[in-house]
Amino acid sequence: MHHRISAGVVVLLYHRVTAIESDPQWLAVSPNLFDEQLAMLTRKWEIISIAPVTAGLASGKLPRRAVAITFDDGYADNQHQAQPILQKHAAAATIYVASGFVGQTQEMFSDELDRLLLGPSRMGGLLRAAERTWELPPLESVVKSWNVLQEPPPTARHAAYRDLCAIAAAMNHQHRRHLLETVRAWAGETAEGRSTHRFVSAEELRELAQSPGITIGAHTLSHPRLSALGLEDQRCEIVQSKRELERMTSKPVTSFAYPFGGPTDQTPDTIQIIRQAGFSSACVNFGGSVRRGDDPFRLNRILARDWTPAQLQQRIEESFVE
Repeated sequence: MHHRISAGVVVLLYHRVTAIESDPQWLAVSPNLFDEQLAMLTRKWEIISIAPVTAGLASGKLPRRAVAITFDDGYADNQHQAQPILQKHAAAATIYVASGFVGQTQEMFSDELDRLLLGPSRMGGLLRAAERTWELPPLESVVKSWNVLQEPPPTARHAAYRDLCAIAAAMNHQHRRHLLETVRAWAGETAEGRSTHRFVSAEELRELAQSPGITIGAHTLSHPRLSALGLEDQRCEIVQSKRELERMTSKPVTSFAYPFGGPTDQTPDTIQIIRQAGFSSACVNFGGSVRRGDDPFRLNRILARDWTPAQLQQRIEESFVE
């Protein structure tokens, strides 16, 4: 059977470039592998930014086989680990930053739940949160290789971690903060996050924005599931994120990425708000390539993980095949 290779762009979604002991969401790519991935990408495809993707959709003339690189959230390692490797390979990237996280010392909710539940701890007992109860024994050591895609969870703590991440993802910022305060009190820990998991500072964000080939995009204020919010709360998250990032970078912010990015994480009203706010594109995480006729406010992306170059190449090739 012969498969036709379609014209189009594969947009890759990264989060972190770093080596960390525990990565339950499987979102960190080691610096060495990222370097190898980029060497492969620059050898086999044209690497472009998001703006040419949007322009190609408008003109109906997308490149035949091109790749765009994006990052979500705004971790500090995007500046210190990813950016030098991107610069080494002269590769463009768009970094979607949750503006409310800039400079804060607390971690992303999924990272904080990792710290509170999956780190070595003698703390055990009943955890009551979000109208649920978990019986959690102490955990003597980190289960380094585990991630949320693996079944079954190796301990009750890992099962609770997965439950609480799903619960927190559906909450607004205020309710999520209360949930984390409850788990923090149970664990006897403070709100101070790990330096290895921090977000960019305002100065680091400005440096990123001035880096050759780097474009800053918006990713809301507090990383909520937008479809779970009322229209005014959605508008605040979207519009204020754009304004704050433009103020901090002194550059226009014209592209947006939906937090979580699944099919039910935004609505037609969400897209209308994004259009009205002055964005020209927005990214989802449905998988697959971007092809002629696609909606610029639903740009497909592939989640890139800690894969070998060959594994990444295979997934990209599969996305180009019709």
